[in-house]
Amino acid sequence: MKNAICNCALLLAVVLSSVASETTLAESGNDSNSSKAAPLEGRIEQTADFKVPLPAGLTKLKALVPKMDTTHRPVLKGGVTELGSEVVESSFSSDMLGFWGGELKITSIYHARPFADGQQREGITGLVVFHFVKDGNDIKLKPATIFMPHVRKRVRDSVFRPARLEQMKETANQTGKDIDPDQLLERNPVISLGSGEWARLGGATGKATITANTLRTLGTGIVEQDIVSRYEHNSAVGDKRSGYLEVICRFKQTGPDSRFVQVAKVGYAANGTMIRRVLLEGIVTRDWQPTADKISKQVNRPWQRIVLIHDI
Repeated sequence: MKNAICNCALLLAVVLSSVASETTLAESGNDSNSSKAAPLEGRIEQTADFKVPLPAGLTKLKALVPKMDTTHRPVLKGGVTELGSEVVESSFSSDMLGFWGGELKITSIYHARPFADGQQREGITGLVVFHFVKDGNDIKLKPATIFMPHVRKRVRDSVFRPARLEQMKETANQTGKDIDPDQLLERNPVISLGSGEWARLGGATGKATITANTLRTLGTGIVEQDIVSRYEHNSAVGDKRSGYLEVICRFKQTGPDSRFVQVAKVGYAANGTMIRRVLLEGIVTRDWQPTADKISKQVNRPWQRIVLIHDI
């Protein structure tokens, strides 16, 4: 009888030991999996620390297309450069070629000083169509425009393309009727992800010129493009100031025909101190035409006209 009891106890101990061992292995496996899913550390994450200034190196390059920065870094075969877990590329992958459309929502916003713009607050959603084109042997992303919800704005508070503002002034001159600065206009605010020029009725002007354009692979199916532009602003009374604009676009593959997109647009003072940052997120797919139709309806222009105006 004693032997039977001892045998049962021994068997129970073996079973419990086996269960404990399996539990430990399972927990160990979970830890391993969680370590593989470590948070990304790309340029978007770096800009989340509002106290960190813009790296000086990004203000000195003169690149109009994605350019590898090989300074103090070993170059790998295939024309890419290793950056720890990152790889600097010269082209998007060929499976990105064509149009991608969808909605992007503002999920984070920061302003170092008050910024009165109702279209830039958390929860506001915009429409975008990205266009990847073939340039030689490379796939490039054309500068995109995010179309924010329709608003009404006074002429004095609106920003225009210089050519459009000159056209308005010419029409006023021909009709002999001055432009009313307090007239309310039906406006379609945009968040431009490219360089360009703008003007206000009062005489203020500004322009942005690209200084750096880099493209990095952060992980499997995750690509991040970082474009920095120097902007110059002239006030209506002749005062001048300058700074930098940074646009970061990250595409993460979520399926053969879908990508999770994060877009950060960051403004800096001339010394590189961050002034403002807006982060938008959303899904874009190859089924881009419905998005284009929504933009066309919102702007009240044919899609092809919008493509020409915004160089989509």
